[in-house]
Amino acid sequence: AVSVFREASGQLMDRELPEDQRRQIVELMTADAKLTDVHQLRTRASGPFVHIQMHVDLDPQLTLEAAHAVVVAAEKRVLEVFPSADIIIHADPRGRAEPHGGAFAEHN
Repeated sequence: AVSVFREASGQLMDRELPEDQRRQIVELMTADAKLTDVHQLRTRASGPFVHIQMHVDLDPQLTLEAAHAVVVAAEKRVLEVFPSADIIIHADPRGRAEPHGGAFAEHN
């Protein structure tokens, strides 16, 4: 009965993805050299669904259309591996990003 509860509660409770899967997301995102960094990566598995949020660094000289194409292609790479993912990507101009405040700010 305890193992059934443990398994069921694991499906019901939100949880962070394991570190190997988080590393895989970063590798998939940065497979294109135009997308140079992933930071503030937040993941949450909720039942069969995965929620992924992140900030990415892009060349500030890219046009909005080009930056969008890079981000969409990266998102598709992640979706091939995590098809049930809901993904939110915030693009930052490399070297010019403002500090990200709020409750989820990075603490260095």
